[in-house]
Amino acid sequence: MKTISARMFLLTGALICLSGCGNILGTGGKSTLYRISSTPVPEREIARQWIPVYITRPTLPPGADGDRILTIENREVTYLAKARWMRPAPEMIREAIAGSVARKIDHAYIPVQSVASDHYVLSARLSSFAAYYEQGPDAAPIIRIAAQVELSRSKESEPLAVTRIVLDRSASANSVSSIVEAFDRASLEMADEIASWTAAAIN
Repeated sequence: MKTISARMFLLTGALICLSGCGNILGTGGKSTLYRISSTPVPEREIARQWIPVYITRPTLPPGADGDRILTIENREVTYLAKARWMRPAPEMIREAIAGSVARKIDHAYIPVQSVASDHYVLSARLSSFAAYYEQGPDAAPIIRIAAQVELSRSKESEPLAVTRIVLDRSASANSVSSIVEAFDRASLEMADEIASWTAAAIN
């Protein structure tokens, strides 16, 4: 078992450690890369009627903000063996949110950076992005995503609206492909919920 510094993993106020155990959990070896699906953000000619929505890079808990696919059993944090995200999870989550916002909000566009005072700023802080083995290491895990989302104006410090989204989605089996598919499904649902909430807050 490989123990990690307590400062790296602080989850719900409890110190937890990183270990590699179980058939699909562990360390080392060549990894297969996976990605979270997203709708491509269309290129649009910007006009006055377009609504600029700048999306910040989401923040994730320590250990979940890289390319490892985390799992949790009791108070023990592990990660899938020989499987990693293609890019750091925050980047893929931001891309998924951007695609949903562009698709669900009429006349919205996603600026590369927020510099104008009339830009909306959408930020998400995730407190959970992991597969939970609540029925033991051999059962299919539950993918749990929890996020606090804020919408503000770039010229204002106080948010215009705040919401919290929590999603639990079960993997169909205790296999890497099923777990990744459940992560993908839950992430896209979260992105769509954020986009719908943002549309309502703007309108």
